[in-house]
Amino acid sequence: MTPTIIKDEIVAMMAKIEDDRVVGLYPKIKDVPFPDDAPDMHWVDVTDLPDVAVGWILEEDGGFAPPAPPSLDERREELLDAVRVERRRRLDAGIEFDGKHYATDLRGQSNINFAGLQLLFDANAAVFLSTVEGEIVELNSDSFIGLMAALVEYRAALERAAEEHKRDIRASDQPEHYDFRSGWPPSLLDDEDEYEAKR
Repeated sequence: MTPTIIKDEIVAMMAKIEDDRVVGLYPKIKDVPFPDDAPDMHWVDVTDLPDVAVGWILEEDGGFAPPAPPSLDERREELLDAVRVERRRRLDAGIEFDGKHYATDLRGQSNINFAGLQLLFDANAAVFLSTVEGEIVELNSDSFIGLMAALVEYRAALERAAEEHKRDIRASDQPEHYDFRSGWPPSLLDDEDEYEAKR
């Protein structure tokens, strides 16, 4: 059972410092020793400095200063990373083909690739793929080629949308106001509730 800390037992507020930057703020409890400093870490009493927050910089004179605001390039890069994540998220969400929802994450694509290898050795073979809902679907070579064509087109559309977003972000002077979640090709993620229900 975790003991209850009474406000009167807090005797100081301590800042955990690593590489001259505040990485945490912790109350010092009366009669409870603080942990020993690690080689790259130490503690500073900031009880009388209520504005100090995580991320602030410990200066040479012992004072604290807020971190410099991110540069325009840094703000753009943050959004570019978000676009990369969104593209991957939409690719991993799967693709709908012939009324079935096929997984396209790393495992799903591995299964699709294996089915393609089977058809490479025997074009008349039937292959079996599992849908996201767990249904086993039999595909002949024509159906499989159709699935692959849909997947290739979907991936190409995602790449085109991602490049358009990146171009607009690089040209923007206020990237933090840019809406990178719109402008993508239709996806199963467009209805989050239905998508989650299928998983």
